[in-house]
Amino acid sequence: MGSKKDGLYRDRFTDEERQRLREAGRAGAADSVDEEIELLRVLIRRAMEAPEPDAESVGRLVDRLGSLYRTRRGLGGRADDGLTAGQVARIGHQVLLEGRERAAKETSR
Repeated sequence: MGSKKDGLYRDRFTDEERQRLREAGRAGAADSVDEEIELLRVLIRRAMEAPEPDAESVGRLVDRLGSLYRTRRGLGGRADDGLTAGQVARIGHQVLLEGRERAAKETSR
């Protein structure tokens, strides 16, 4: 696994994923909630890039991401987390509802 300096999960990310995190400006310090936020962001991207993305799984990951943003804010995180957490929660809920709607339509065929 990665060193404490590199974070717990970063050695599992591809070079491209690490670069995207740097470009997004959200790469956090080791031993913080930011590591889990980074991990979820990478997992969401991987899930969305799958040949047939599972909306239920993506929605759940996005929901967890919103929860982590709220946790970080509660722990004294950045001031912009409130807006971000709300946006993530709304998007996650919408993705989940759309996935369930598609699944219901497919089941009724």
